[in-house]
Amino acid sequence: MNYNISNHFKISIIQYNCARNTANMYIYLKIGLERNIDFILIQELWIAQDNIYIISYIAYHTILPEFCDVRSRVAVFAKKDSIHQFCYRSNLCKDSDIIILNILNSEIPDFQIMNVYNEKLLKENCNDWTLNRILPHIKSQKYSIICRDFNTHHS
Repeated sequence: MNYNISNHFKISIIQYNCARNTANMYIYLKIGLERNIDFILIQELWIAQDNIYIISYIAYHTILPEFCDVRSRVAVFAKKDSIHQFCYRSNLCKDSDIIILNILNSEIPDFQIMNVYNEKLLKENCNDWTLNRILPHIKSQKYSIICRDFNTHHS
């Protein structure tokens, strides 16, 4: 199938490590709204001690990893009035350090966005980093974008 990508088709994504700082999260959500960003991918988000409460923003859906018994270290904020449809693929990965979205649009082939925080899991005695622990086991789509904080300064 051939796709003719028109000039009006755009998808905008920003990615940022917020260092668990609420001010950083608010700043990037505000920037996202001002610049009409479709998806804001956050690593090291601020999340309350109960692992439930998180900063939200009225213009964005908040997506967190499901089925996690440790604090999530990734989040995606998807613009509510975006022209892009998405599907959160929680069935592909049950880890607090990765979120996978399928982006669906008739103008281009479907593709995936993966928000990855590369670090050891917060559980005791788990020394595998996200890239070794999860990514080799994920069957990605033909077209994928991996947005990550690979924490290379720790290696």
